[in-house]
Amino acid sequence: MNISSEMQVNITINIITIAFFAGIWWQSQKNLKEENNSLKKFVTDKFIETRKDVSDKLNDWKEYFKERFKSVETKQDKHNCLIERMVVVEQSVKSSHHRADDLTERVTDLERKVNHE
Repeated sequence: MNISSEMQVNITINIITIAFFAGIWWQSQKNLKEENNSLKKFVTDKFIETRKDVSDKLNDWKEYFKERFKSVETKQDKHNCLIERMVVVEQSVKSSHHRADDLTERVTDLERKVNHE
């Protein structure tokens, strides 16, 4: 089997052409993988950064609401103390009114006795 020199040159050129385009294709696949890995790293880093930012914001809100809750508790305690004191004052006023009524009744009784005598 004799292959002519023209055919040998043709086959050689075709093999070189195929190897050239295969090299280009392989390099582009390699570049795509590198870009993909770079993009994955970028997205992962941004996700972690965003998650940290969200976590920090949530912690800030948590602290804010803790402070607000403590403030409300303090106001509630003051209010409850005032209510307790008002109950004592109301009882004392009620007792004072009873004593005043008793004294008024006694004075009235004494005045009647004095007027009858």
